[in-house]
Amino acid sequence: MKRRLIIVFIAFLALPFLMTSCKKDEDPKDQITYNGETFELSKGYIYYLGSPVLKATGYEWAVFVASSEVIMPFYDPPLGTGNWAGFWLYSSSSTAITPGTYEWAASGAEEFTFDGSIMLDSFYGPMKSLPVTDFASGTLKVSGSETNITVSFTGTLEGGDEIKVFYSGPLMTIEGDMVSK
Repeated sequence: MKRRLIIVFIAFLALPFLMTSCKKDEDPKDQITYNGETFELSKGYIYYLGSPVLKATGYEWAVFVASSEVIMPFYDPPLGTGNWAGFWLYSSSSTAITPGTYEWAASGAEEFTFDGSIMLDSFYGPMKSLPVTDFASGTLKVSGSETNITVSFTGTLEGGDEIKVFYSGPLMTIEGDMVSK
């Protein structure tokens, strides 16, 4: 009887150590990662641009992910101080972004390609030129829908620096010059 009690006692003491090794993987954070620094993202916007004029093999959508300070009352330009990344995607659908993997393309509007740019810790507004850096390569993965989308980008900027962008959450729709939910 005493031996059983000792075994139960030892098992009870070992339980916390066994449970800590079953740690859940952390979910990625909504952020831009650049030069070892992280920049917070808290919201997203979507704007339907229509069929491209030159190579109409897809429908163009603009997706912006931004920090809380960024004001986006209309498509272009954003206002305020903060961080944002913009992606111009070519999708097979005129009613929603098609989930999938998009490859960066400097020109052209073929389906499942995108172009984009980024701005970090800068002031910008209608009377100031935007200190924007364009993407030079990369892969953009899109899953979900506007109500709960996941956007994950890994690539390089024009200067060759690596950049990562991750956002998961709803996208507010920009229609004309108004933002709607």
